[in-house]
Amino acid sequence: MKAKQMFMLILTLLLLFTYACKKEGEIPEKMTRLDINDYPSSKDIKKDLIVGKTANGIIVTVEDVYDWIYLYYPNKKAIILTDQAEMEKLISKILEQKIGVYIAKKRGYDREPDYINAMRRLKKHYEIQAEVNLIKKLITIEIDKRIDMSQTAIKRFYKENRLDIDRYFVYIIKTQCFPNSTKEEVLKAKKKIEEAYKLLKNGNDFIKVARMYTEGNPQWVASGGLIGWTNLGDNTKVYDYNLEKLKPKTFSEPFLTPEGWVIIYVSKVEKFKERYNYVKSVYYDKMVGRMNIPTKQKILKPYKRDIYLQPLNEYVRGNMKKVEETVKGNTSADPIKESENKK
Repeated sequence: MKAKQMFMLILTLLLLFTYACKKEGEIPEKMTRLDINDYPSSKDIKKDLIVGKTANGIIVTVEDVYDWIYLYYPNKKAIILTDQAEMEKLISKILEQKIGVYIAKKRGYDREPDYINAMRRLKKHYEIQAEVNLIKKLITIEIDKRIDMSQTAIKRFYKENRLDIDRYFVYIIKTQCFPNSTKEEVLKAKKKIEEAYKLLKNGNDFIKVARMYTEGNPQWVASGGLIGWTNLGDNTKVYDYNLEKLKPKTFSEPFLTPEGWVIIYVSKVEKFKERYNYVKSVYYDKMVGRMNIPTKQKILKPYKRDIYLQPLNEYVRGNMKKVEETVKGNTSADPIKESENKK
């Protein structure tokens, strides 16, 4: 069982005790709420700001809120911190858990052997993960010494890979005709796209015009010709030629492609400046991937314990997704039993 799942199971069991074993006087009085307008970044201040409490002294601090967001809702951080209703839900969850823990400890459940063993294993899981993360950091320092991360090197990499990095957020209007279409069909499609182009030149909204004139994919029609992010090289040369000339919030003249007449509208363009962090990370991964085997082995040598070997090999290849999967796999094992078996 993964560490997080084990942790949540223990907390769930404690909450079940709360509701299954209610006794008068053991359940703290209904919680009250203290509103705050700001969530400071200083950890010292977070500890002192109380956002939820009960009459007999159980409290939720801003630090508790941040810890929960970090552990369980990292993708909802912005929503929770700006939506009062979401914040109230989270504070209630934390307070309910603390009430459950309070009752469990009062009844002595924290001295039960099963609980103590579970906590011991959970602690060991986190220790192993912390060790892996520390070693990854040490290896990163060693790798960084061997990679040129100067602005000049990153710009040179960008120029060499510009077509794969520059991206355009695109909408289109398309009237269909194909290489085997008759002359009349081509002219009909051209006439229709020219009508759409005239409306655009007169200031009409592109999405509304696209819904009126776009032919083909029903999703394009419904979404007003939305294509989304695209790179140069994803389409035909004539398409890329017209796309590359466009600046944000502008549209092209009608042009003919193998699938019909097209007008492109570019909502946003992101190049080197806008995508600098992305360019830097891709460049770094490429440079790590190009490192020769002897260099990698030299870096890895001091840390070659079985539990670390696979994630570290993946790490120096720049494959962070596999690293995370491997780390999770290692921490889901039972290190205590493993060490006993080896003995």
